[in-house]
Amino acid sequence: MGRTARQIKLLEIIKSVEIYKQDELAILLREAGFKATQATISRDIKELGLIKVSTGTGYRYVVAESKEDKIANKRFNLFKDSVISVKTSQNIVVIKTLEGSANTAAALLDSLSIDEILGTVAGDDTILIVVDKIENADYVASRLKDLL
Repeated sequence: MGRTARQIKLLEIIKSVEIYKQDELAILLREAGFKATQATISRDIKELGLIKVSTGTGYRYVVAESKEDKIANKRFNLFKDSVISVKTSQNIVVIKTLEGSANTAAALLDSLSIDEILGTVAGDDTILIVVDKIENADYVASRLKDLL
């Protein structure tokens, strides 16, 4: 099995098991059918941008978040924390937010690039979303509710 398959398995392992040392990772990779030396694992860790973070009981490997990932996660969290309701009327979805939060929530919606959304307009605590067809409004509302 090749480098790409090994690295994919490595990522699966660190996302499902707390790995504290490279030798633990080597054992799990071997059990999965991959031959990997410590040097190979070290290179994979560097190429994949893995970092060690404190768990309170030690340091484990995790995938480092890029700046874009961190911004996206903050937007999702702000969206979840600020949205009060999502309702539809014809081809319009109306989102009520906490005061002053509509622009931030709308920025997240715009970044999602949902094909059925023609555009968004944000006020202080309300977002109007124009959907391409009446029959797609419930679908868009459902997708937005899933984010909550």
